[in-house]
Amino acid sequence: MIQSYAADNTQPAPSATDYAMVGVTGVDANNLNEVNGQVDSQSLTTVAEIQALTNSVNVIQSYVADNTQTAPTVTDYALVGINGVDANNLSEANGQVDSQSLTTVAAIQALTNSINVIQSYAADDTQTEPSATDYVVLGVTGIDANNLSEVNGQVGSQSLTTVAAIQILTDSVNVIQSYAADNTQPAPSATDYAMVGVTGIDANNLSEVNGQVDSQSLTTVAAIQTLTDSVNVIQSYVADNTQPAPSVSDYAMVGVTGVD
Repeated sequence: MIQSYAADNTQPAPSATDYAMVGVTGVDANNLNEVNGQVDSQSLTTVAEIQALTNSVNVIQSYVADNTQTAPTVTDYALVGINGVDANNLSEANGQVDSQSLTTVAAIQALTNSINVIQSYAADDTQTEPSATDYVVLGVTGIDANNLSEVNGQVGSQSLTTVAAIQILTDSVNVIQSYAADNTQPAPSATDYAMVGVTGIDANNLSEVNGQVDSQSLTTVAAIQTLTDSVNVIQSYVADNTQPAPSVSDYAMVGVTGVD
């Protein structure tokens, strides 16, 4: 029966009892579908191959149920039919398999694919840009069409590859964009600006930057960085007139009109 199913999945699917009878241990109602799926797709016919598959399925499912259990290895994922897991992404894959309780090959393959898209882009931003769906599959919340470009820009420029780092970035992008749209929302902190890649903001200029982010509805790193640079030129010159004098553009950038 098992060999017939491995050759042709229109044949009756093996039961847990069938596997037990041929000497494969550890197949039960919880993992039978996954085992059968891989016996079919990988055309596995020997006890040794099916036992190795079953062991890896059980390692993954046990880890999902209890992350104090042995973490799956690259080999475990390969044996259950998942492509693209390696030493570079194993930690992220395991983290999300655990936190999202992923137990099927399809779900873990989708996760792995999205991890690889994001990590490839972080290493080389000429690669395919991650989509909002890639981030959702990875476990990052709060990304949509309105902030995807900014998130991708910083994932590329800061080489961010972990869920934790990208989530912090996304949260800060959203704080800034929400405040730019509606100043009754929480004001961005200096940390929020640093997280999205804007440099030069501190306690001395935060209020001015926030004021212009709000009044000019600035949402991009490039626009906010230009604003910050001009705020700092003006504040430095006020403190020490041997510093570079502000230009007409500096005043315009900070919202002052009529300087020419």
